[in-house]
This record gives sequence, C-alpha cells and structure tokens, in this order.
Amino acid sequence: MTSGKREMKYLSTPHETKNSNRSQRVGMLRLLKMLGTAAALMMPVSASAYDVDAGHVPLASFSLELYNKCLPASTAFRESDAQLRLVQGNRGMDTGKADMLRHLDLSARERAQLNGASVFNLTRRIGNWHFYNPDRTDLSRVGLVEQSHKRLWQDLKDGISSNAGQNALLFLGGLIHLVEDVSVPAHAIPVYHGPTEIAGLGPEHFRPLVTYMSKAGKTHQGGIKDPIDWISPDSKWLAENLAPTAELCSAVGSGAETPEAIRDDLARAIYALLQMQIPGCDGVKWGDLWVLPAGKEYFGCYNIGNAQPMFGDQGVVHAQNGNTCEMRDHDERYADFVRELHREAIKADLKMLRWGEGRIAPDGPGPRMTLESSTR
Repeated sequence: MTSGKREMKYLSTPHETKNSNRSQRVGMLRLLKMLGTAAALMMPVSASAYDVDAGHVPLASFSLELYNKCLPASTAFRESDAQLRLVQGNRGMDTGKADMLRHLDLSARERAQLNGASVFNLTRRIGNWHFYNPDRTDLSRVGLVEQSHKRLWQDLKDGISSNAGQNALLFLGGLIHLVEDVSVPAHAIPVYHGPTEIAGLGPEHFRPLVTYMSKAGKTHQGGIKDPIDWISPDSKWLAENLAPTAELCSAVGSGAETPEAIRDDLARAIYALLQMQIPGCDGVKWGDLWVLPAGKEYFGCYNIGNAQPMFGDQGVVHAQNGNTCEMRDHDERYADFVRELHREAIKADLKMLRWGEGRIAPDGPGPRMTLESSTR
C-alpha cells in the first residue's frame, strides 16, 4: 500500500488534467506568438535604417568610387571582387548570411576559412538592433535585447581581425553599414522604427515604442517605417557636391582615426544638422520633427502630436517655442536635408575605407595619399 500511495502522487485527477491541458495551450500560444515575433524581426526590411538596395548600396558604391579617385595609387578596393565583397558585407547586415554568400563566388577554401560570419545571421537581429546614440549606450540593454548595435559592432571588428585578406572585407562592409545607419536621425536620436511585433517580445518596456504610432495610424503592414530610409541618394547632386577635391580627399585622413571616432563624429554631425533651421521657417529646426529621449529611456519618439507631420509629409511642424512651419507635399526642403545626411554618410565611409585598408591589405598600411585632379 505504501508503494501504491507513492505512485498515486504522480497520477492526475480529471480536474488537474484539464488545468494542465489549458496551461499547455496557453504556453503553446505564447510560444507561437514569440516565434511570430522572431520571424518578423528577422525579415530583412524589419529593423534597417536605409533600405539596403535603395540606400546602403548606392552610398557604399559612390564612396568606393570616390575613394579610388582620391587615392589613385591605392589598389585595396579597386578590383571588382573587393568591391563586391564590401557591398555584400554591407547588404548582409540586413539581408542575412545566406543571401550574402549567395551573391559571392567564394572558393571552398575561402568558405572554410571564413570566421565569425554568424554576425550576419538574421537570427542575430532579434536581440541585436542597429540603433546608436553615443551618449546613451549605458541605457541600451533591456533584458536579453541589445537595442544598440554595440554587440554587432564588436563582432564585426573581431571578424576583421580573425579573417585574412578578402574575407575580412565582408566585415568591413558590415561596419560601414552600421556607420551609414548613424546618418539616419531616427537611428542616432534614436527613435524606434521596425516591426510592431516587438511589443510581444517580452519586456513591457517595448510596448510604448509602438503603441503611440499604432493609435495614430502611423504603422503599415505590421511595422513603423521611417520615410528617410526609403529616399535614394541623389547621384547627380552627390557627384557635383562631393568631387575629389584636395580639401575632400585630405579629409579622408591617414587611417589613424578609429572606427569609433568616425562613427561618433558622424553622430555629432547629424545632431548639428538637426539643430539647423528649416529654410524659410524662423525658430523651427529639423529636430522638431522628433522628440529626444528623456530620463533613463533609450528611445525618443516621433513628434506626431497635434497632427504634426512625419518627415516627408505635408503639414505644420510645431516647435517647442511656439513657432510653426508649413511643409508642402513633396517639399524640396525635405530632399535637401536628406542630401546633407547622405553627404555626411559618405564622408564617414571614406574614413572607414581608409582605416580598413591599413588593416586588411596583406602588406601592411595603405599607400600614402596622392590626390587626383585636386583642381576640380
């Protein structure tokens, strides 16, 4: 009887079985919700800054062309294969490792020697986002989620160190991607944009990042899209305003400037642009379209109160000082501001290429700078 009673402890009554089944169903629903959230966060477009092919690829390609004009004696990024690896490493931060490798013709030996490529896995996107504010990195961690690009940044730097020659170019391309992201105000302030499913990722902290936009009808197909992400670089304007002059090429530097300094300087340049007055509107700054983070919050928000427009939309922008600025549909002032963002991104790209050349080239630091057609 003693053994029978001991065995009975492991048998369930009908009531207990019913409760157990209900708990299992609830647990399964929670699991399915988490898997759905994870799948949304892994979508290539989900948490990107510039659209990868409309924004990142043209910026990186223009930067490579300009770099080779500024340094005609340099051969590090002149071959098409080197340029392809840089661009695909850049793309891979949003499209994933499998897509990146599919666009490359790596030999079996190169694939075997590729170290640390998991940084490009889309699964990494769930807990590692692409935002960055140099003054709020201590506030970026929430549970298991790193809201900044901090961990990805270090993994990419490690990838450059642990890979030889051409393979290292993939990781340099990834770093350049994260630097370019910083030129988007919503990434540098930062203001959350991406899939609304983060509200179900776990911490309640994430819910307010999306609910105010959902209530205002500012979400689309399960996400918050920042208009600046989808504005392609104006190649004609860039060619006219970023010619390989002596002044511009000299600003590329010697390669001694660290990636962290380049990234943080870019962030400061973007903050300076946000303090600029919108042309024709006294006392109204570009930064009035966003709200800065407050207290211990990592994210700010879009300033959409009082029916205020988002960047690119028609409407009246209200400044904190009470001044207003009317923006028209397809207002050219929006385009002019984005051109300045792209100019700053490319200037930072040039410095990143200079830094990378000295660490990836097999024969040591890159060549001494020689200016080409500095009288242009």
